[in-house]
Amino acid sequence: MLENQLNQQLKQALINHSSQELSYLRFLKSLVLNYKVDHGLDRQATLDDSIIEKIYVTELKKTEDNLSLALKSSQSEAIKQAEFEKYILTSFLPEPLSDQEINQIIDEVIDSNPETTNQGLIIKEVITKIGSRADGAKVVRLIKDKLTL
Repeated sequence: MLENQLNQQLKQALINHSSQELSYLRFLKSLVLNYKVDHGLDRQATLDDSIIEKIYVTELKKTEDNLSLALKSSQSEAIKQAEFEKYILTSFLPEPLSDQEINQIIDEVIDSNPETTNQGLIIKEVITKIGSRADGAKVVRLIKDKLTL
């Protein structure tokens, strides 16, 4: 579905003659194609949305780092570009979970495994349930806070 969405946006950017958007969407498409080639998959194969989300989340983190650096150095053109890229990337990703929603999932995992005191296993299960809808570092911090109470 995400690959189809990307292809549709590419077509629309081409129709609208939006060169900046077209360029960035082609870059995102190349990330997906590179993943396929790197993993020995057919270029025509359709990737699972969870894989594409991981690719885009990785790229989003890089974009946020670039935005942070651009803000520190007050480079207006770099800020605009990073904000544009972030906007495009977030349009492909699911809505991030709130702290309350994350804590609810953490509680469910802890309640379903009351004998488990292994923090690593709890983190793994929570991250699996949440997927790319929350920052991993934030999730780990929330789990550690909960387990130390």
